[in-house]
Amino acid sequence: MELLFLFGGGCVVLLIISLVIRESTEQRLRRLRTDFMSLRSQVRLLEDRMKSYQAVRSQVREVLQRIDSRKLSATDTIENIYDKLRELHLFLREEELPKMEGDRVKQEAETERVGA
Repeated sequence: MELLFLFGGGCVVLLIISLVIRESTEQRLRRLRTDFMSLRSQVRLLEDRMKSYQAVRSQVREVLQRIDSRKLSATDTIENIYDKLRELHLFLREEELPKMEGDRVKQEAETERVGA
């Protein structure tokens, strides 16, 4: 009979210990779940920021490409106009038109490269 009481008491002690461990484990799991949910919200926020940064970056890249193409087309247009003016000047006055300012800069840069 004593053995039965000892066995029953041991079972009750083990039951209490398992309940305490279960409660502490559940608290730990709740904390981890809260931390996990916080991290998920931070990840979503960072993803949204990243998408907006990428959108701005692509818009800036597109604008820069437009600027470059306009600059090239403007430069080509100016050079074409200058060539036509040079031809017209040569035709009317029978003398060469002085070089364009941009041509001087290009020639000086080429001279420096050759000289170096």
